Amino acid sequence: MQEKSSPSNTPQRIGFVVDWIDEFYQTTVLKGAAQVAESNGAELIVLPGGVIGAEHDHGASRNGLYQLIQADCYDGLVLMTGTLGNARGLDVSKDICPEFPKDRICHVAIDVLGSPSVLIDNKVGVRKAVEHLVRVHQRTKIGFLRGPVHNAEAEARYSAYLEAMETRGLKVDPRLIVAGDFRREAGVQAVCTLFDERNVQLDEIDAIVAASDSMALTLLEELRRRGIKVPGQIAVIGFDDIEEARFTVPPLSSIWQPLFEQGREAMQTVLDAISGLPRSRPRVLATVCRFRRSCGCTSEELGFLTERPKSDTRMTLEASVMRRREQIIEEVEGSAPLELAQTDPQWKDSFFAGILAGIRDRPEDFRDSVDVLLETIIVSGGEVTAGMNMISALRRQLSVCAGDHPGQLRQVESLMHDARILASDAIERAQAYRRIGVERFTRVVAEMSTKLVQASSEAQLSQFINEELPRTGLRTALLCRYDGQDPSQAFVVAGLWEGRPLSSVEMAEPFRAADLFPSSLERDAQTWVVQPIYSETKHLGFAVFKWGEAPGYLYEILRTTLSRALCGLEMGSSPNAWALHHNDGRLSNL
Repeated sequence: MQEKSSPSNTPQRIGFVVDWIDEFYQTTVLKGAAQVAESNGAELIVLPGGVIGAEHDHGASRNGLYQLIQADCYDGLVLMTGTLGNARGLDVSKDICPEFPKDRICHVAIDVLGSPSVLIDNKVGVRKAVEHLVRVHQRTKIGFLRGPVHNAEAEARYSAYLEAMETRGLKVDPRLIVAGDFRREAGVQAVCTLFDERNVQLDEIDAIVAASDSMALTLLEELRRRGIKVPGQIAVIGFDDIEEARFTVPPLSSIWQPLFEQGREAMQTVLDAISGLPRSRPRVLATVCRFRRSCGCTSEELGFLTERPKSDTRMTLEASVMRRREQIIEEVEGSAPLELAQTDPQWKDSFFAGILAGIRDRPEDFRDSVDVLLETIIVSGGEVTAGMNMISALRRQLSVCAGDHPGQLRQVESLMHDARILASDAIERAQAYRRIGVERFTRVVAEMSTKLVQASSEAQLSQFINEELPRTGLRTALLCRYDGQDPSQAFVVAGLWEGRPLSSVEMAEPFRAADLFPSSLERDAQTWVVQPIYSETKHLGFAVFKWGEAPGYLYEILRTTLSRALCGLEMGSSPNAWALHHNDGRLSNL
């Protein structure tokens, strides 16, 4: 095996191997990894090549992307093993990169012998969720929607459910345990299995815990469609606490896992290993139950906030706030760790100054500081509900500072009233902004797809891509085709580089496919997304995009569109070629 050998001034190249990047789970872990890569001047290559050996979603065709992972091209790898191995089992590194040094591969979500890993404590969260259903909501007939049987995380969650039921002395009814696979369709199928196939009656089940939010969300929708009330008749709790969970009807209770931190830890682990500091033990991160309306709670009931600490009424509100500065900032930061980790660290000083200004009878300064922080979070692409979490955390700490003094408590509540209004308005604006953005992208890509499939030659396809791609907001993208005589070689069919169309000379240069870029293209350390371009039966090439120029789901949509266009040329430029020879199950063909 030949390991990567780079000059000292060449950035370290790390591969981030994942199944897809159009879901919240994967993209949030990726954001954490990208942040650490950027801060360390490393180049991060994102390789979404599908689930290993999957029969659905053209897994085998997508898996062809992993042929580009050569040991001499990378210094280290982060593998999202928990999702990559859903169809086959635990260690997928032998399928993806069998010759790569195991000590430089960090596995996310699965512990693999010989390699470092970053894990979460799946069992504690599920046990607490079941106990909460029993103790707080008096639910005793609790079903469980499982994940893939080959997924260690899914099995740990199922095992925790069985243990919690046994601890509470509750009978486990096999009829209430349903198979799933983490895919959204499993939620609908679970409801059909329970009530149609097994003829379960509503007096035989009063709660369901799902092994993932993606399944729990469609389970909620199907229950509502059938007129089954949640939480009135059946309480529901998911796992992952993805952003969509907060906006369902009713809002979904879920077990939060630190996705962003998993990405950060995994990337830092790989960088440490490259530096000669391998980690011998897995890093295990904690989970937190977030109980909302779907289990019968409201957002600030038991399980969302901890007990209020004892207060000191001997001090003025300002003095008490000054003394508790670190606790206030720590709790506010902990309420939105993903979003605030991506903002300028100076937010702490300006935000605390705004709090003091509000206490000193300058409420407009306090409102300004809250507004600035909320806008920063929204612009960074963070979860829009983080603002409410921050306000709840701040209210709790300021209430401690106010003690039992009626006047100080009224002052705190007045400030918090303003903050809640600002947060609600920010959430509404952010949702509207994102909805408009999705609609715009959908329209632009639909128009672009229609034009691209009409290309009758690679030259015309290149022209169309150069004209249409900037409309999506992308300034850097390469569409590369494998050499028909030697698939280890590739050349650029069409390309934009920082908004500049590549010249015919640059596109004519053949290059080693595993290198991903022609040697003539100079680049700084960035995070790049490499998407497989394929028909149902043939690997055609790959596309390279700069991460961060568009939402994660757009890269998947563009993969579909570009595959359709290149396949059209392969099939003789027939507009119907894609429909006849490829039917992608994940994204509709726009």
